[in-house]
Amino acid sequence: MGATGSVVANSASSVEQTEGGDATRNTPKVVELKKLPDAIEEAVYVHEKFPLIIDTTEQAGRFLKYQTGTFISFDDPIQSMKSNLNKSLVGSFQFGRTLTLKFKTLEGMNESIFEPNVFPKEVLCRSKFFTDEVWKSVLPSKTSEDGDDITISSEFVFILCTNTDFVPPALYELMHVIKVVDKLTPSGANSATSGAEEDPMEQIAVMFGAKEVIRNSTQLVEAAFDGDLGEVKNYLDKGYHLESVDGRKHTALSEAACQGHMEVITHLLQIGADPNSTSDTGRSPLWRAAFNGHVEAVKMLLEAGASPEFVDKVSMESAFDVAQNEEVRGILSAWDMNTTVQLMEQRRRVILANLESRIKTSAEREFYARNLIRKELIEKAMSNDIQGIKVILEEVAAECEASSRDGSPAKPRATVEVRNDGGQSLLSIAAQFDFIDLAMFL
Repeated sequence: MGATGSVVANSASSVEQTEGGDATRNTPKVVELKKLPDAIEEAVYVHEKFPLIIDTTEQAGRFLKYQTGTFISFDDPIQSMKSNLNKSLVGSFQFGRTLTLKFKTLEGMNESIFEPNVFPKEVLCRSKFFTDEVWKSVLPSKTSEDGDDITISSEFVFILCTNTDFVPPALYELMHVIKVVDKLTPSGANSATSGAEEDPMEQIAVMFGAKEVIRNSTQLVEAAFDGDLGEVKNYLDKGYHLESVDGRKHTALSEAACQGHMEVITHLLQIGADPNSTSDTGRSPLWRAAFNGHVEAVKMLLEAGASPEFVDKVSMESAFDVAQNEEVRGILSAWDMNTTVQLMEQRRRVILANLESRIKTSAEREFYARNLIRKELIEKAMSNDIQGIKVILEEVAAECEASSRDGSPAKPRATVEVRNDGGQSLLSIAAQFDFIDLAMFL
């Protein structure tokens, strides 16, 4: 079946959620977000098809945005201009990166999004797009004259992503369909009720190796309680986490607020301390400042986004209830909670921006690290260096094992299945040069 009019068939496909479902029977493979990278690799290198991802939770879209490559929201008329699609396509297949096209829905999808020699419909079919006739046809005219100097990388991946379950039947033939869900029960069914909710962005950070490492220091917390700003800065400079806690889950900011140490409070808030952290009894920095009657601390915490609504888990008393004096109670009663909501939203955006920056940096670093290892393995195979390949694979395995111990996904940066730019695996290279011992080792 070709990537022609059948692509735009309007009959919906059933999406029975069976883990590892057979895409040829209009059933997607269902995975959790953490298994998506493996599912994409399986689509490309086992089924030899580009992946189509059903993303009703929108988690996959967040993950794909940070892939080393280009993420295009097709609903954006600027991003989806044919000239931009062509530029993104050429850059992605030339340098072995991912090109993701995201749709809110595939209903009504038609051939108008494609254009021969610019963004051809054959991009939906991996085997057809990788033919010289097709991929060379999209090269800009001034480049196509020197087309022999340009190759299409076997690492190139084209992804369609949709936020609804609808998939035109023809796309089940052309692409490998994957559905991302929140949770899978042992039987493979989707479950939204098992376990505590995990922040999707934090989960993505873990997948890219960008999870923040927290080095806790009770000494930092004690220094804040003592009002020793110099020591607080000293511990922070040593790499201890701003949100370090003591045995009762009090942070440095909470301890400083409890004692009314304004210099320490000011510094901690300026560098991003959370004004709404709570102890094991539910007491926030504002609650403790109010309890001890520290007027200036109460004002500063409120202006930093501290919520006066937290209550002690035992007494169920709020900061207003425990306020030591009328001045503090007056400040709290007059405070507009809408201001708190706005300040908390501003803080959330800053935290998200910092997290996105960490993920992007980590994604780039990971891409280049994987590519470097891939090239080293290919060079070793070309020179029949079995021992060199062993050393690299052992190092990769050790690194993978270490990362799995600290909670990161146990996914090696390279395996014997890596391929050169022409699509040859190490085993294929060994066969080409008649390296019998290398072939047996692989």
